[in-house]
Amino acid sequence: MYTSLEQPSMAVNDSRLAAQVQMWNTRLVHANDSLGNIFDNIVSVAKSAPGGKLKNLVFNCHGFPGYLQMGEGIDRVSAVIFRMLSRPKPLVDTIWLRSCLVARIQKPGDPVQGDGNLFCSEIAQYAQCMVLASTTEQKTHDFVRLHPFGCIDEWEGTVLCYGPKGNVVDSTTYPKWSMWTSE
Repeated sequence: MYTSLEQPSMAVNDSRLAAQVQMWNTRLVHANDSLGNIFDNIVSVAKSAPGGKLKNLVFNCHGFPGYLQMGEGIDRVSAVIFRMLSRPKPLVDTIWLRSCLVARIQKPGDPVQGDGNLFCSEIAQYAQCMVLASTTEQKTHDFVRLHPFGCIDEWEGTVLCYGPKGNVVDSTTYPKWSMWTSE
C-alpha cells in the first residue's frame, strides 16, 4: 500500500502530476521552474534539516526512460546538477525517483535521453547516495490526490537500487497491480 520514509525527508512534486507526496519539507514545482532554483532550494532545505542532511529526497513527477519531467526537465546532460547534493559532503541518504519508466533502457547508451540505467547511475554518482527508480509505468487511482504524511505509494514492476558508485546494488520486482493501481 504505502512505504513510510524516515524523516527528515523532502518531497519535490511537479505540478503536472495529480497525486502529491508530503514530507517534513514539501515543494511544488511548476513547469517553468529552473533546475538551478529547484536544486538551490533542495540544498538549503537539506543543510537546515536536523543533522544537516535529508534521509530521503522524493522526486514525484512524470518520467520517461532517462528523463524526469521536473520543472524545466532533467535529462542525462542536465543530471550533473545532482552534484550540488554532494558538496562539500553528501546531503541526502536516498533519492526516490517516483516516475514512470525512468530506469528503463529504451535507447542503450543514448547521451541525452533514452538510457534510464545510465541516467540513474549518473544521478547516484553525482549525488553520492542511493537512488531507487522503476523501469515500469507507475499508477495512482484518480481519487488519490495527497498521500499520507511521510509515505510514498507502492511500486509497480521492477525497481532498481543504485549505490553511490552508480552500480545496481539491488533489484526487486513488484506486482503490476494493487489495491491502488488495479483497474
